[in-house]
Amino acid sequence: MMVSGVVCSLGNWIAQVHSHVDIYNFSDNTWGGRFDMPKEMAHSHLGMVKNGRYVYVSPQCRGPTAGHFVLDTETKEWHDLPPLPVPRYALATQLWRGRLHVMGGSKEDRHEPGLEHWSIAVKDGKALENEWSEIPIPRGGPHRSITSPPHDFYCCIFVGNSTRITFDNE
Repeated sequence: MMVSGVVCSLGNWIAQVHSHVDIYNFSDNTWGGRFDMPKEMAHSHLGMVKNGRYVYVSPQCRGPTAGHFVLDTETKEWHDLPPLPVPRYALATQLWRGRLHVMGGSKEDRHEPGLEHWSIAVKDGKALENEWSEIPIPRGGPHRSITSPPHDFYCCIFVGNSTRITFDNE
């Protein structure tokens, strides 16, 4: 993930599980800097969005979890967000109009689709609400991707391989 002119590589797996963030600096083409990820955080397939300084990380390929994290890329510190109402695996994640949206993924058995769409207000790497709110539409499901083009005019949800749903939350 590109942040402030550097690439932050979070976790992943290359012959072994990585539980740290590596930093690549494009200005001098070097890898430099490394810091640990929270122990409770997934190691790969992370749902991430950024707003320039903060990286919001949703649970992904660790098994179902309700935990969410925020990385402050200037201080290299991790912070917690309120947990989801129930654990999920592999959520689609997007920051849109000051709210962090997560939807879909799988329930705890990793086979049954999670259909919920939750949202929480965030600013400067902190939650502005104490708990996530369920958003009635659009609904989640497996194989979702959420994207928000520049200027936050609308948010697109890509479903499976061929369907696109667009919603405007004004």
